[in-house]
Amino acid sequence: MSKIGVLNSSEDLCETIAQSYFHKPQKFQLNVLLTNRSDEQAYTRSIKNIADKMGLKVTFLPVENIYDVNARISEALIASNNGTPTKILLTHDFHEPTLFNASNIDTSDVDADGFSIQNIGKLFEVKNHNVYLSKYVPCTADAIFCLLCQDVGLNEIKGKKILIINRTNTIGLPLMKMILLNDGVPTVTHSKGPELTKEYLSQFDVIVTATGYKIIDNSNYNENIPIIDAGVHFENGKLCGDVDTENIDYISDYTSPRAIGKLTTYLLLRKLF
Repeated sequence: MSKIGVLNSSEDLCETIAQSYFHKPQKFQLNVLLTNRSDEQAYTRSIKNIADKMGLKVTFLPVENIYDVNARISEALIASNNGTPTKILLTHDFHEPTLFNASNIDTSDVDADGFSIQNIGKLFEVKNHNVYLSKYVPCTADAIFCLLCQDVGLNEIKGKKILIINRTNTIGLPLMKMILLNDGVPTVTHSKGPELTKEYLSQFDVIVTATGYKIIDNSNYNENIPIIDAGVHFENGKLCGDVDTENIDYISDYTSPRAIGKLTTYLLLRKLF
């Protein structure tokens, strides 16, 4: 087991969000669409627990295929038009933005997590960092950016070299855009990129990783560089990240997937106000 020096936590940010919104009336109904995957259980349990804590109403709806998803999206659009503002959260297999765009209807208003083409487009149109971005940004990318600001300092992101090991529309690309808007210097890489040697990783000020595989261990870990770990996979039923925390001798500055996941849920529920 590693000895961890500074274990950055989302607890303070989560508490701030909870206190800020707890007494406000809920504006949107949230419908969470669930597949039958077993690894959804922890995620949905987290949503339910935090929603209960914040006094929010959330409905969980089973879906089995793309037709079910499109039907639920259509229902949400109809409900919103009839005076019950509704947002949809897609999970896992249905993270494709195209599902929100089966027709020419603007679905951004029912998109709870920034997956619609309209919301992705609005994010990349932004040229001013003072624009409120959270309503366009997928919540995991938003959570990572919040923790990055907490770790580095929002005003200190300028000029910082930040490596993002993820190129998806839900994490890597929106996070890159947010860092650029705040004058940081992001580098996006992936499994087909340069070898993640210790020498390569040591050129960056901060590392954000979200691959779902253990890619940082004793051989390439640099204790002088903060790591934000959003990678998730399971080993013998245990949630693990991209950093081999079990076998690295000493970890100096580390944000765990569990901390990011909790903050992601709070940021998601914040959109219901």
